[in-house]
Amino acid sequence: MRTRYFTAALSALVLLTSGCETSKPVDKSAPTSESPKTISLTEAKLSKLIARAERARDRKLQTPPTFRAVQSLADAPASQTKQPADRGLLAERLFGVADMGEGAPAPYASIARYERAENRVDYTPNKQQGEDLEVALLAAIVAAIDAQNFEPQASATTWDAALTQAVAREATVLLALGVDRLAKDYPDATIDLLASRPELATDLPHLGDWIAFHQAQNTGAAANVIGSREQSFVTREAWRLATALYRSSGWSGVELVGAMPPTRSADVVRPDQWMRGAPVGKWTWPEESRESLGTVGPAIIAIWLEDVVDARLTQSLYAGYLSDAYRYDAASKTFEWLTLWDSPSSASQVAAAFEQRLRERFKPGDGAAEASGRFSVFAEGLTVGVIIESGDDSDETRSARRARAEHLLKAHTVELMPRAPLPTKFVPTRRDEFVARAAESTLEERVWKASDVNLRLDLNPLGDDWRVQRPDAGTLRWFASHQDGALLQLTVELDNPLGPAFGSEHYQKKTAEALRNSFQDASVEVLAKKNQDTTGAFGDSGLMLRLRGRLNQQKRVLQLWQFRRGDMLISYSLQSPPESFDARLAEANAIVSASRRLRDEDEVTNEEPSAADGQIDYKIED
Repeated sequence: MRTRYFTAALSALVLLTSGCETSKPVDKSAPTSESPKTISLTEAKLSKLIARAERARDRKLQTPPTFRAVQSLADAPASQTKQPADRGLLAERLFGVADMGEGAPAPYASIARYERAENRVDYTPNKQQGEDLEVALLAAIVAAIDAQNFEPQASATTWDAALTQAVAREATVLLALGVDRLAKDYPDATIDLLASRPELATDLPHLGDWIAFHQAQNTGAAANVIGSREQSFVTREAWRLATALYRSSGWSGVELVGAMPPTRSADVVRPDQWMRGAPVGKWTWPEESRESLGTVGPAIIAIWLEDVVDARLTQSLYAGYLSDAYRYDAASKTFEWLTLWDSPSSASQVAAAFEQRLRERFKPGDGAAEASGRFSVFAEGLTVGVIIESGDDSDETRSARRARAEHLLKAHTVELMPRAPLPTKFVPTRRDEFVARAAESTLEERVWKASDVNLRLDLNPLGDDWRVQRPDAGTLRWFASHQDGALLQLTVELDNPLGPAFGSEHYQKKTAEALRNSFQDASVEVLAKKNQDTTGAFGDSGLMLRLRGRLNQQKRVLQLWQFRRGDMLISYSLQSPPESFDARLAEANAIVSASRRLRDEDEVTNEEPSAADGQIDYKIED
């Protein structure tokens, strides 16, 4: 496979095969009212789309569906829009939204949708949709393949279960779309690469937009914002779940979402725990009651906290979540909620986020003197609790809540019940492995050692005018700051095999452009390799750039060296005032020239992991 490289860390630098059946005819019984210009879908074109979907999904249709052109898909069947009873309760108590309405549809569902009962794909053939229609039809055909090979799940009775089912439904569809797009745009790449590096999907049209994190919007009592967050959650986690299951056992692993579907969002956000059979919490409340009981779950918690916590940080929330339970007394409108976390530190951070979010929920609005409602957040050990009540607050109600919180903390019990693991084992992503290996690098007595890139750098020759430091985490492995303002640093990042070929003219142009955009009045020069005396243990430099310009209104010269090591990219850079650049450059070159390898051979490879040896054998009974 021809490998391409491009780094995503440049900003950090300057801051220093199957056949197909013939499809059934297109149903011409579309509405007769005037409609926009449409795309003609011939039987031959539909047959090709079916073949592509079957090839991408690695499974065939049992019976090809019919296709019907319609003007609008806005009204989904009632069975698909029926909302769980607790969705309204949690929306009102946690979000302050009284009327939730319907959840947001999948990104492609407004263009094409498979109707299981009729074995039919309805689509809107608007000419302006272009490729969007093709992608939506592929998604609908994949949905048909799943529907014909797996039994439908029972209707979800809770909001958490509904989100879980949505993630499971989308998982196979998104992975198949990823396979199809990869074959179309990157024929040399494989699904094994994409599963090992799921973040690469951001480079794929459509899929990249769907799984991207978007700018947070404050709910502001807007149900449509919550619906949008729900769908973003479903799409992102479906992609992560599908790639995790594929890494474990190929397509047979992915099909576990149909054969042995997850039942709670904790399983889909942490597929590693689902696969190993992590225990499930069984809660006992202090006294018997006839109140409504349920679970919020990590999915809704993450969606709820988006008002105060960046959605990109939800992975750390998922990592710490163990269990939760709530109960609601309709007569007094009292909502009591207990959550369990993996450490006191996690619990403390979660309690602070809950407090901040509830203050946002109950803040005075539109000239109101006080918020309509009252709450308390309390924590002890691994437990974080919340009490939400209706009505105005007072010293008396606050005192009563404190007493109630103490009682709940002391009198509740939670037992983590064991369960059977899945017939497959979790395989970490390449980035997971990369981060773990990066954490093993050391900087002791100004000697940096990193086994993952097989390098040893002695930074002592920099002298006392340089201050050398090592960050706790991230792609920046070490940096050194000089008294004159110069900055020397080294970063290691995974390459982007879907980007321009490393060291190519296109790669140099993209890198230079990214650097130039970070400076004012910048000029960039590509340096010849003869400008470097020796690169020591780094190997041949794939790129050397020098940039002159202004950074924060100060004149600066930046020199960048980049080296490839397996599927990793090493970036070594010097940023200096112009008047001292030559002296600092000599010191930077001396560090590179004196570099050594920790081992004689590099233990890195460009080979992609394969799921071929991890197939699961199971039968689906009729």
